[in-house]
Amino acid sequence: MKLRAIVKYQAIGVLAFCIASYGVITHAKTAKTSGSTSTEQSAEVQSTAHYPVNINEADAETLAALPGIGTSRAKAIISYREEHGTFKKVEELANVRGISDAYIEKNKAFLKVN
Repeated sequence: MKLRAIVKYQAIGVLAFCIASYGVITHAKTAKTSGSTSTEQSAEVQSTAHYPVNINEADAETLAALPGIGTSRAKAIISYREEHGTFKKVEELANVRGISDAYIEKNKAFLKVN
């Protein structure tokens, strides 16, 4: 009896997941046909940025266009830069809260210092 109940709840869970996934896919298709979404706008900003970006001179908008940075991390980079001075090397970006060594290694081609 317990096995039947478990299987029943698993089937309900799978069905709920499928319905939710269908809703997300349908919403994404509708959003694309009705105009650009914030994701599309973000992709447009990223595609217009000139790489590599000098992290010592870039403004918040340019930094936010970097993959995985966004507005809050861009502000954190600028705050760190104002408080501690310019970065001597790209790896120092790891001193900024929310930016890891792994992020820097993965995105090093997008970053530079002069």
